[in-house]
Amino acid sequence: MDSRAWLLFTAVAVLMGVPYLFTSIALEDLGAVTVAAVRVFIGGLLLAPLLMRRRHWEALFSRRGKLAVLAVLEVVLPFTLIAMGQQTVPSGTTGVIIATEPLFIAALAPLLIPAARLSWVGWVGLFTGLFGVIVLLGLEFTTLGAFLILIAAASYALGAILLDHWFADLDTLVVVAAMLITAVPQLLLAAALIDGAPMVTPSSAMAVLALGAACTAGTFAAFFALIRRVGAPKAG
Repeated sequence: MDSRAWLLFTAVAVLMGVPYLFTSIALEDLGAVTVAAVRVFIGGLLLAPLLMRRRHWEALFSRRGKLAVLAVLEVVLPFTLIAMGQQTVPSGTTGVIIATEPLFIAALAPLLIPAARLSWVGWVGLFTGLFGVIVLLGLEFTTLGAFLILIAAASYALGAILLDHWFADLDTLVVVAAMLITAVPQLLLAAALIDGAPMVTPSSAMAVLALGAACTAGTFAAFFALIRRVGAPKAG
């Protein structure tokens, strides 16, 4: 990877490591789906200006079905599952489980992108990494919360691969903005039905603001810029 790719990689590593703490704080006052909905709303709002050009809308509208699938896989499902899982799983453990995403990318990418097939060395590395995560977590994987977070990691991975596969001709940030905005109505409706009216406090408000601005808009922007630069398997 070149210097820009390493810079993006560092940014992604930092930004992906902090949202679990903010989520834990937000969950003290807000429901799991509400936390997911608000952070996506804020992230989508910050990136929405990128969609102002008409050519972007036309290109995205022609692939609206794929965009809807991507919004579910990369936003609605993982954000909700992580928030639900963190009701019983500590933020540190959550971070370790989400760290399995690269393993899922390495395993799933060859199924969708023939050029991304792993060598035997790659497969050895994949299983070594998976074994290491299992050893680190031990029996944590037996809890429902940990299992939900693991599904979220797999969903993140599949979404990242599909974005790189389906929208390679479009600007990454534009696709991310459209993906977040597509997910907002689904999450807001689910939050209203499941969690009801939120009881916001200053600490939960600051937590979801950080989640939306830095850990959603910022993380997606950096992560998919990295994918566009080096490809999904290497980015993972």
